[in-house]
Amino acid sequence: MATNASNALLERMLTVADLADILGVSKSAVQKWCAAGPESGLIPTPVHRINRQLRWFPADVQAWIETRRVSA
Repeated sequence: MATNASNALLERMLTVADLADILGVSKSAVQKWCAAGPESGLIPTPVHRINRQLRWFPADVQAWIETRRVSA
């Protein structure tokens, strides 16, 4: 059975839908990028796969976005 600490950890993780919202794209676009794999560079590397669903830590997604920032 899950503990309160593990439940809190899971609540902080982002879903495909969350990632799509953050990136401003459709959920299906993120799903296609996931199918291409994280080595494609299209999405950050997921940290967990829970029941065939990918999850990301918000800090990892933020860091990934920062590395792709285009300078003016």
